[in-house]
Amino acid sequence: MEVKWTLTVWLLLIRAAHLKNIEVRTEPEVIAGLGQSAILPCTVDSGHQASSLQVRWFKTVYNVPVHLFKDGVNKPEEQDRAYLDRTRVFPLEFSSGNVSLQISGIPVRDNGVYTCYVQSSGDEQFADGEVSLKVAALGEHPLIQMEEYHSGGIRLRCRSTGWYPNPLVAWTDGKGRGLGNPPGGSEGNKTVAPGQNLVDVNSEITVSDPGDRFICRITHPLLKQTRVAVLQLTGDAFRTVSVLLVAFCLLLCLTLGLSVLLIHCCRTQYFTIKELRLRPSVKVYEKFKDDLRLQRELLVRERKLMKTAYHRIRMDAVTVTLDSGTMNPYLRLTEKPPGIRGESSPPDPVPSNGAARFDTLPAILGSEPMVSGRHYWEVEVGDAGHWILGVAGDAARRKGEPRLSDEEGFWLIRWREGACEALTSPPQPITSVERPHTVGVHLLFDEG
Repeated sequence: MEVKWTLTVWLLLIRAAHLKNIEVRTEPEVIAGLGQSAILPCTVDSGHQASSLQVRWFKTVYNVPVHLFKDGVNKPEEQDRAYLDRTRVFPLEFSSGNVSLQISGIPVRDNGVYTCYVQSSGDEQFADGEVSLKVAALGEHPLIQMEEYHSGGIRLRCRSTGWYPNPLVAWTDGKGRGLGNPPGGSEGNKTVAPGQNLVDVNSEITVSDPGDRFICRITHPLLKQTRVAVLQLTGDAFRTVSVLLVAFCLLLCLTLGLSVLLIHCCRTQYFTIKELRLRPSVKVYEKFKDDLRLQRELLVRERKLMKTAYHRIRMDAVTVTLDSGTMNPYLRLTEKPPGIRGESSPPDPVPSNGAARFDTLPAILGSEPMVSGRHYWEVEVGDAGHWILGVAGDAARRKGEPRLSDEEGFWLIRWREGACEALTSPPQPITSVERPHTVGVHLLFDEG
């Protein structure tokens, strides 16, 4: 039993050694110029055929390769779209161990770390290594511009475009002495140019020593190349600046004074014109008076008509006596004040459920039927939040749960959740109605 265990261990060790036969060798760093081509070196042991190797180059995600060679062919359909038609490997050189990747037309976004992953198709051997691609763009030759007088000296500005990554900026005089860090530190003031993510240099200093040279040096951190701009200033430049400064200050003060005066005059004129425009003309004022008088006359007339109409309606008033024989068992008649109220349980004994009685719908009818003429009565609903009232015809169903609509013989209005509606088919909302405490019902047989 012990011999078998030893053999098993030896077999596992042999298998583990076999899996490490592939060894990947890469270079740690490759510098490539913007828009140019670069080869990311990666080699394995010689003697492998192209058809027996899977070569996968990826940047951040294994499943989104920059380039994939598998089963003896390239796999562009699995490739990151940003690298399509820009990468290649060299299958004919796989046998000599060369599995390097060539990238063409390199933009700034290609900057980063790439992984070379190699796997043998015949077994489970694999290995990988990393290569750092650093994109470099050498900017334009800088230009020094002499700008305005500032803080007792002359402001100089050094500009250059098209750098990547951030370059180093340094100012010196003609003797090589540093003039101190520009605003923003040794890298100067920089902005990222839209589109290509390139850096534009915009560095400034203020100098006060006449008769000297001023040098702006911009150094690329990867390429170690320096672009230089030189400006020679004389004492005449400072004297010219002084004269120009005095003239500029006088002109500025004069301009500011005139501007303030002009703004004040324009502002005064604007508000005067605005006030005059807001004043109504005599014709508009007279029309407004006529309209107001007409509205008052119409209001008085409407009030008289309303009083007259209500008086006429009151002439049709009748007394309605409730018929307890039609009342739902869960309702009670009250004497003081006269009315009805709901109960949680029916009376004991339960009244007979005759044909006239509502057995489900919580309703009650008047004792005297109305078959002709004009009738008006009022119902006090008080502060009840939900009520239904109106007229029921002879055909109205009193058993079960009838549908409350004119098609079923009910002509009703309902108040619920702060809104009033007529229970027609379909229901119609009654707008502009405040919560009523008393509701009048006017029944006109002669008018249909």
